[in-house]
Amino acid sequence: MSLKYRFILSTLTLLIVSRAGFSAGVRADLDGVWNLAHETARESVTTGSPPILFTEVGQTFNDTYNFLTDDPHMQCIPASVSRIMLTPSPLFEIRQHSDYIEINYEFMDVKRIVPLDPDLSLEEAPLSTPEFPHLGRSIAWYEGEELFIETTDIQEGVFSTHVLVGYPQSNQMHTIEHFIPNGDRLETRISHTDPVYYEKPFEIIYRHVRTPHPLLEWGCVPEKACVDPRECGE
Repeated sequence: MSLKYRFILSTLTLLIVSRAGFSAGVRADLDGVWNLAHETARESVTTGSPPILFTEVGQTFNDTYNFLTDDPHMQCIPASVSRIMLTPSPLFEIRQHSDYIEINYEFMDVKRIVPLDPDLSLEEAPLSTPEFPHLGRSIAWYEGEELFIETTDIQEGVFSTHVLVGYPQSNQMHTIEHFIPNGDRLETRISHTDPVYYEKPFEIIYRHVRTPHPLLEWGCVPEKACVDPRECGE
């Protein structure tokens, strides 16, 4: 393991330890429906801080990626939470509860339940979206009014198929979502650590605005989702 990854993993360990003191923090003004206004994925590829840089294995995956056969959305399967957040038009909703966070996404009708329990480890956490187990296990906590969600046990696959087309994730992918509320505006930072496919951890920033519009049913049907059914298989 490189020194870079040892450092980031040490930092994440400290973050996990410290969350026990914050999990019962202030419930910020996060409840409501949010619409994407800006994302940094495009500039993160080469000019981000740090940029998104493939390992040799990651570059090979990207070079051989074929969206007709490799895009999970062709089978109505959400690639990842990061991919859902990159979708430019569908909305997502946050609902805060006393012992869990509920996040509902219009895209693919994904519904996440993330526990708020300072004594719960990631290994013991339930799947946040049982119908899509590849999205992993998550725990949530507050630091002041800011919300954090940490996720692991993410399965091998494609973490982004929009903007960052054909970007993979291994079963070592680890993410931390950081929600920063500011009235009717919300900034979400998702850090990604995956030493298999990326040279260093990277972060994508999303900025949302609150909207009065409700979520609509996505209603994905595999037979209609695939661009060319001959390429998508059963």
